[in-house]
Amino acid sequence: MGFYLLFLVILILQMLLVVRQSKHITQEYLAVKRQVNGQAQVGMGTFRSLRSLKKGRIIILAAADDQVVDFRELSGRTVFSKFKQSKALIGLTIEELLNQSTAEQQKAINLALSNFSSQEQKQEGIKWI
Repeated sequence: MGFYLLFLVILILQMLLVVRQSKHITQEYLAVKRQVNGQAQVGMGTFRSLRSLKKGRIIILAAADDQVVDFRELSGRTVFSKFKQSKALIGLTIEELLNQSTAEQQKAINLALSNFSSQEQKQEGIKWI
């Protein structure tokens, strides 16, 4: 009986922490959108290796005219990871950013860039089926 109760408490705690992290990710994304205020496109990309216990990554990228305006990365294995803004990457072109990134970062950045184009298509009135 005690084991099941402990398991239930741990499961509920995990669910609460995941909800907290989801809210944190959403707040960070919206903060970047407010910061650029329509002057740049904002995209979010993720990378998670399913084969190993490597760190997962979430990247929020804001770019205008092929230049990085804001770059934030969450990297870690737990729900306690936080976003870090990389000021050294701000001002680089997208090509320079990809050249300076690791393979995992490149996958997340490419996904964020593909989200740019889907934002443009939604703004132009294209309906998604």
